[in-house]
Amino acid sequence: MPLTDTWLRTAKGATNGKPYKKSDAGGLYIHITPDGKRYWRLAYRFGGKQKLLAIGVYPDIGLKNAREARDAAKKKLAEGMDPGEARKIAKRASAGACENSFEAVAREWYARKKKSLSSRYADQVLDRLAANVFPEIGHRPIDKIEPVAVLAMLQKIEDRGAVTMAQRIKEHCSQIFRYAVILSKAPRDPCSDLRGALMPAPPVKHHQVVRGDELGSLLRDIENYAANGGQKMTELALKLACLTLLRTTELRGGEWREIANLDATDPVWCVPDERMKMGGRDGHFVPLSRQAVAIFRDLYEITGYQKFMFPGEKPGAYMSNNTMLFALYRMGYRSKQTVHGFRRIASTVLNEVGFRSEAIEKQLAHEEKNAIRRAYNAAEYLAERREMLQWYADHLDALRDEKTGVVALPIVKRKRVA
Repeated sequence: MPLTDTWLRTAKGATNGKPYKKSDAGGLYIHITPDGKRYWRLAYRFGGKQKLLAIGVYPDIGLKNAREARDAAKKKLAEGMDPGEARKIAKRASAGACENSFEAVAREWYARKKKSLSSRYADQVLDRLAANVFPEIGHRPIDKIEPVAVLAMLQKIEDRGAVTMAQRIKEHCSQIFRYAVILSKAPRDPCSDLRGALMPAPPVKHHQVVRGDELGSLLRDIENYAANGGQKMTELALKLACLTLLRTTELRGGEWREIANLDATDPVWCVPDERMKMGGRDGHFVPLSRQAVAIFRDLYEITGYQKFMFPGEKPGAYMSNNTMLFALYRMGYRSKQTVHGFRRIASTVLNEVGFRSEAIEKQLAHEEKNAIRRAYNAAEYLAERREMLQWYADHLDALRDEKTGVVALPIVKRKRVA
């Protein structure tokens, strides 16, 4: 039976504390929450899928206006258009018409910012804004956005349990507002008033690593992974994770074209800038030890005919994110060792024996805060890093073979270069 204005005015929340709905006609209905709030909704099908269109809140939208909105949506459907998508397009067009909207300024900021970021991280930043920020405040003039609006948007992110994400998005928004201030498009950064308003980010959990006296056993387990039923390609990937100090994604996405001088005295893995976590570096060079070269030769026999060193199961894809981690699990190292943890082990050992911190940080591809030093160090320490990685490869071999009579290399403090 169709709804009436009288029924709508007197409708209350259900006594059982559950929301309920009352239909009108043509898919239009009123959704009533336990506290008595009333929301217009339109149920419809498009492209064979059931969809829902939010029309507004009663009594701001009365029965007559709700029915007019339903009829307009039905007209869109008759024209072969999804009314929900049509609304989004109109909203984006309205936002685009305002050169001073938050989204317009944010996209201008992003176009400049992405030049200093890796393509992967730049995509993450834009995805975060598009999914969390633009739908909430993107259409609003950036000079009219108050702290309370930003806080409401961030608290929605917190409410779904993404506390760390809320902090990151706050920082993105703050940078956008500060950019707008520089361009005289906004008077100030409202994020500066939100200090202490968000939930604190959870403490950083360091990647698990085995104890020093367990490292040799771990290396022996990796050496025998394929012999014990594992995939040979995964075994070789784990070995290279130990020897190259690359991040997991940088390693898994390796392409054969990135390897240079494998048959010469200075073999190197040239990881392009767009695959690195931090951009603006002209790529990252990994000098290859004798052990790494031998692994690459074995790997080439398996995947050398393909684009990726570690191809995935799907065409055109590379090894999945969990392949190496699950291999460690199968070897008994769950909660004891992660793939990223090999970087932490290497950093600890190399610092302890006295290699220069500058060379270690450069090999780990950590961001250099000083712009002048970052430019100067682009190809710096390469010879020293080659010596360092060869020493480390020999050290790991010695630890791995400790039970077969080979004594680990002596750890001697190196003289630091000024």
